[in-house]
Amino acid sequence: MALWTEEELCILKKYYSTPERKKVYELIPNRSIGSIRRMASSLGLSDKRRNYIKRDFDREYFKKINTSEKAYWLGFIYADGYVESSLLGFRLKDKDLEHLNKFSRAIKFSGEAKIEEYQYKDSVYKLSRLTLCGKGFVESLNNWGVIQNKTLVIKFPKIQTELIAHFIRGYFDGDGSIGIYKDRGYNKVLFSIVSGNEDFINKIKEYFEEKGIGRLKVRKIHNAYELRCQSLNSIVSILDIIYKDSDDSIRLTRKYAIYSQFKQINK
Repeated sequence: MALWTEEELCILKKYYSTPERKKVYELIPNRSIGSIRRMASSLGLSDKRRNYIKRDFDREYFKKINTSEKAYWLGFIYADGYVESSLLGFRLKDKDLEHLNKFSRAIKFSGEAKIEEYQYKDSVYKLSRLTLCGKGFVESLNNWGVIQNKTLVIKFPKIQTELIAHFIRGYFDGDGSIGIYKDRGYNKVLFSIVSGNEDFINKIKEYFEEKGIGRLKVRKIHNAYELRCQSLNSIVSILDIIYKDSDDSIRLTRKYAIYSQFKQINK
């Protein structure tokens, strides 16, 4: 039997422990009753329907992108989120659990992200995982460009100019990196953002160039495009722009700590 899809798991979690359990069998007709029961048990779903707890959240959160917080999380979802039908999901490193819970708090989710283990060959891995189900919620994201299998076709969203830096910071926290590395015995710095879409990455490059930042390059790496900079002055200027007017609720703490180190080096 094929692996369970995220949409099937979402249906299972939504209805199995409720008085509407029959919807599980209607919406997942290709799974046997035994298979459904085994998966429900592995997920810790109660067989007692009266124990059902409905998880709620702000389903209209992304209807309008009119705050720095919403712009940030839209950018983060562009990078690290995925949608399938009426589902939004994240699978991140276990160390990013708290960051997912920042998002949970932003949308007033009554649950929280969880650490889940999975086995691949002889190794066991841990992931931070968050799954949200809501047709209207996902449709709002679709309208902003978050679609299924978005990696190669994403387009830069049309949002207010003053919110673009927050959007880029969100994307950077998902698909960007900064750090110091060794090259022929010397310490070198690197800022990098990656996307599967060339036009998208060039829009980010153009945004920074309009702010007077130079020494930016775009190069193709396999099936992706990388915006990179190796000038400390330019990197600090980029980070100054994207971190301006941010706080810990809308930035990845560990990357912000590296930015603070770069600021000290550049004094």
